[in-house]
Amino acid sequence: MVESRSKQTYKLTYRGKVVFALVILAFVVWITIICFGPSDSTEQDSGSHPTPAQLKDVKYLDEHYAAIADEACADGADDYLRSVAKYDFAWDHMGTFETKFDQDWMVLKQPGVLTVISDKAKLQNGFGAFTHVELYCDYDTQAQKVLGYSITSHDDNN
Repeated sequence: MVESRSKQTYKLTYRGKVVFALVILAFVVWITIICFGPSDSTEQDSGSHPTPAQLKDVKYLDEHYAAIADEACADGADDYLRSVAKYDFAWDHMGTFETKFDQDWMVLKQPGVLTVISDKAKLQNGFGAFTHVELYCDYDTQAQKVLGYSITSHDDNN
């Protein structure tokens, strides 16, 4: 004799649906915090301040502050180029993950000041042609602000 079992169906009540939704929401929040939460891996986040010797070490400044300096300098670079360009300015095409400032100057002007360099900027001349320039940006790592910009023509370097 073969027994047949009937399928039982379960219906969630309104209260059950709310509890289920809250559990799913809590899980999503937990995953988000794990994936995108604060990181304690960097020295800057832990709140410790660099020593005077570290502020004079270009490699230290590059390792700990280059990304922040690149971002801060990129924010004001267009305004600076607009102010010094006689006609127009442009940037070389950059990929999704490229930054405008991709080089660091390995000489310190002052302790704690990192100079980042871009060779992707171009200024237009009177004939409509664009000429590459090197754009320098001085970033104060302790005050967390851009101190200033300067440019040199690639012809000046030869």
